[in-house]
Parts: sequence; structure tokens; C-alpha cells
Amino acid sequence: MGGTNMTQAQAQVHDIGLAVIAEAQARFEACGVKDDFCVRATQHEGIQIFGKTNRVIFNPASGWKPDRCFYCTERFLREWDARYGK
Repeated sequence: MGGTNMTQAQAQVHDIGLAVIAEAQARFEACGVKDDFCVRATQHEGIQIFGKTNRVIFNPASGWKPDRCFYCTERFLREWDARYGK
């Protein structure tokens, strides 16, 4: 569990957050851009944005998707699509 001053629910949310970060980091590594990983932003409703040059969005309601419109290189998108689909 998380820190000692957390309630059980807070600790579970913390652990879920760590799991999401670990999954994002693994996806960047799998796509060959390990050094591009960072936590870019945390937004409302649990939406997380990861990456420097290439951006990946995690939405608890819809899952993982790369930001195809503005931030991802063609190479990254090819690697992503090969591993995770469109």
C-alpha cells in the first residue's frame, strides 16, 4: 500500500496510479522511445497524459491512445499500431 497516513481507499487509488504509470512507461519502451517517457499532465476524471515528443493519453473510461493529431511521430505510431492496434 501507499503511505502510512492514507486510508485504504486512498492507498488503492495511489496503487492504481502507480500501475498506470508503469504501464505507460512499458508502452514507451515497447515502442522504442524509452527516453521519451514522462508524466506530462494529470487532468480531470483521471485522464493522464504521458510523453515528451510522443504523447499517449490514458482515459479510465476508454483506455490508451496515442495523440495522433499533434504529437506523435510516424515511427512511434507505426510501432504503437503494430503492438496495440489503432
